[in-house]
Amino acid sequence: MKRAAPLRKAIEALWSDDEKQVTAGLAYLKDVGIDNADLRSAQPALIGLLMHPSLEIRRKTLGILEYRAAMGADSGMSVPMLVRLQYDSDPELRQLARSAMREANDRLEGLLKDHVAVDDEEEG
Repeated sequence: MKRAAPLRKAIEALWSDDEKQVTAGLAYLKDVGIDNADLRSAQPALIGLLMHPSLEIRRKTLGILEYRAAMGADSGMSVPMLVRLQYDSDPELRQLARSAMREANDRLEGLLKDHVAVDDEEEG
């Protein structure tokens, strides 16, 4: 089945050097709640955006990935970046990454338990 033109354009926008286009693509993906097949198409771009210089783009991207993980979508490709982002200097990124890692760990029946960081409130 062919992907709808707006969705295809949103995924293409994720690869743009223009921050406004990337932001618009992320907003579209968040609004439509893309299904698992479409997420697989977008996932390489989303993972790349986790290293974007803009904190806001990293937050929005991680929010989408965390939401999808909570819905039971496969987040395997993003796990290496999620492990890293659990220790980011930004508290919101840390919490989103930790939440996504917990969801991925649950989905994988505890396989990632040694890689899930504790929440900041639990440290101490």
